[in-house]
Amino acid sequence: MAESNAVPGSEPIARAPAGTTAASLLTPTGPPVDGFVQLGKLHVEASIFDDFKKAQQYLAKSPEAVDQLYGLVHGRTEVDVRPTRVGNDEFGARDGRPAISWAPQGALLNTDGSQLTPAMGLLHEEGHANRWLSDPAAFGRDAQPYPVGSADARTWTTPEERRNITGLEHRVGAALGEGRRDDHHGQPYTARGPANIESEGHHRVAERIAELKAQGTIVPAVGNDIHAVVAYDRRAHNGVFVDVGHGEVAQHIGRGEYMMYDVAKDLHGVTPPEGVNVDVTAQGRLGPAHEPALGQHR
Repeated sequence: MAESNAVPGSEPIARAPAGTTAASLLTPTGPPVDGFVQLGKLHVEASIFDDFKKAQQYLAKSPEAVDQLYGLVHGRTEVDVRPTRVGNDEFGARDGRPAISWAPQGALLNTDGSQLTPAMGLLHEEGHANRWLSDPAAFGRDAQPYPVGSADARTWTTPEERRNITGLEHRVGAALGEGRRDDHHGQPYTARGPANIESEGHHRVAERIAELKAQGTIVPAVGNDIHAVVAYDRRAHNGVFVDVGHGEVAQHIGRGEYMMYDVAKDLHGVTPPEGVNVDVTAQGRLGPAHEPALGQHR
């Protein structure tokens, strides 16, 4: 038998009965209550129910993902699914109730450069919830952080995160052709939807660049690969900026690739002139190329 780096407890949960489909599990079992759609013991806030369905329909390509949904719908107690901001997915207590907090557009750029859809973020939190439902004592034990300064603490944070990632997440991710992370890190970003890895910003920039080109503005070619437009990654670059509207600028960084910046947040409201080389620090401050960036020594 091949060795696995999974920790005890990362094996699949009990299988759903034969013939169980995601569609059957996503059929409300009663009228909405206090703004939540009722799916047996799983209660999904109505404002994100459509996105929740899209995520589950995508995940259902993996039978193990259907098992996870079944485990929550038929769990021993109620679990809520509530919306949260991108980067804040978690399983815990909200308003005194066990709850999955999920951002339907919250994708993840892994440390190896691969990506995970928001749907995989939902599955990850479902893995935590089902562990808590099936063995709360083990969940509580494994949710304690690794010793400070240890290699495991730097890589995985807690045994529960390692268990969930190296087990459920790796298996379903492989079945769906998603990226694979081998640590509990990564950079959250806003995707187009629950089953997408394309950044919403990628498409806004690409569309605006096409408009500029149609108007006769000369901009570096972006080609047909939408991933040539990349999200701001907190690193400094030199290059040509293109005003793409929507409060954003795209910086050409070579080979048809662009770095996207939010003018208000990343560049402190300063729009760099197109065609001028500047330095952008990790804090988003601007300055002439090869000279100290503005405000660098404040």
